[in-house]
Amino acid sequence: MSPLPAPASSKNGKVYLTTFRYEGKPAPGSAIFGWAYDKHSPDEFSVWFHNVKTKKYTKARDNWPTRVFGTGKGNGEANVDPLVGVVGTYKLLLAPAGGTNKPKEVFGTSKSFYVAASDFET
Repeated sequence: MSPLPAPASSKNGKVYLTTFRYEGKPAPGSAIFGWAYDKHSPDEFSVWFHNVKTKKYTKARDNWPTRVFGTGKGNGEANVDPLVGVVGTYKLLLAPAGGTNKPKEVFGTSKSFYVAASDFET
């Protein structure tokens, strides 16, 4: 399932995942994503990997600036290094900044993607 774009008239202060793709090569593999925001959105958000089988959350980056581009949209890339060699099926999550073991709330969830052993730097 692809991420859903943000509703144009939304005013609930979230960060919306609008695009997503996973590229395993060259290593390390990267999750490439885009987001949309509105005037009520938080200044920062966090990016997480969620292992579909084990249900474990791994933070890829905390405190990602929401308004980097100042256009209502942004894009970024998170590599799989924080997964420390754990292969499996994952989803990328956008969530409020903070949280230590799992996100408090989820703004957006990507489609599932598979991380292979060859996707990690050796």
